[in-house]
Amino acid sequence: MLPNKPLTPHILILMLICGLSTLSQAPTANAGNDKEAFIKAEALLQDKRYPGALVLYEEILTRDPSFVSAYPGLINAYVGLGDLEGGAAFIESLYLENPDNAGINYGMGYALYQQKEYKTAAGYFDRSIKLDPDLAEAWNNRAVIFHFVERDHEMARLYYEKAVVLAEKAGNQRVKKIAKNNLAHLPEKIKVVPVTETLSLEEYLNQFVSLVEKGDKTKLQGLVLGQKDNSIKAMDWLMEQAEKAQGRGDKKSETNAVALGKILASQYAACFESDELSLKLEQYQ
Repeated sequence: MLPNKPLTPHILILMLICGLSTLSQAPTANAGNDKEAFIKAEALLQDKRYPGALVLYEEILTRDPSFVSAYPGLINAYVGLGDLEGGAAFIESLYLENPDNAGINYGMGYALYQQKEYKTAAGYFDRSIKLDPDLAEAWNNRAVIFHFVERDHEMARLYYEKAVVLAEKAGNQRVKKIAKNNLAHLPEKIKVVPVTETLSLEEYLNQFVSLVEKGDKTKLQGLVLGQKDNSIKAMDWLMEQAEKAQGRGDKKSETNAVALGKILASQYAACFESDELSLKLEQYQ
């Protein structure tokens, strides 16, 4: 959670002195007319009339927290007023009222990303995607963290491609253009070769752990891609080991088994677009 930080005195003075006339003349949003209000807010933001834009963005999001396009403008308006954390505090107030709203989780992620809290932001984008798998903005922004922060270019590619497909489906040309542009700047895709030879579960696990230790994500993806049945069995085995370790109070072994399970679930989801192993992990946790 983020602290609800009030606007600093100089920001309040700035709003009163520089924005009073703008606020008094700013168009207010009416229920059912948020798209028109959003267009006006974007125009005010473009003209650096931040207080007036902020009023509209906050009105829109208070009524409809799922109006995802308003979150970047809201944050930019707060940044223009010199109060980056103010935007996060406002979105958190929405989150506290409705933590299971995909749009609000996206907004939290966007605000935290702007504050360079990338790991926490990634968690909110992941949650947003889980709540609404069709939210192109969340897929694109999570891809950005994979791309520029975590340097996981294969995962970034998968998420950008998903964002492009969803944005095309929704008619969201802005997100589609951004995702395609970022895709073009990824390093050339490394060919993943599926491991299709017959492996026992023990052989599979030995290879899996070895590749995790080496950090070879390409070969790891090839192993999971070519061994779907073994991947499912391996997750069951890892969760069983975690449960046994927990029962005997061996926290280190339990943590290691769960950590391997997280990696396996992530690779499985990327290869097969399935949350089957993620659900097994969640069930255990």
